Amino acid sequence: MPQIDFNIKISPSELEKYYAGTAKIISVVANNGQRLQFPANLILPYVSHSGVFGHFVLDYSSSGKANSLIRVDETPNTSQFSQFI
Repeated sequence: MPQIDFNIKISPSELEKYYAGTAKIISVVANNGQRLQFPANLILPYVSHSGVFGHFVLDYSSSGKANSLIRVDETPNTSQFSQFI
């Protein structure tokens, strides 16, 4: 199964867009420079009062469909911000 890793930092105020129903997709730039999008519901297990942050690995199918998201580190270089779309 293909994988891609990235850093993510989403503030609590940005997460409100998901809970309000105005955002369903997260767009990030992976550590290899590739832009990717995945369903916002994959980050829900990692939401805290501080938002969502960390170094993640996304497993996806050969057709490009996201299968799972795993946080591998809670304290990465979070200079790359993510956005809901």
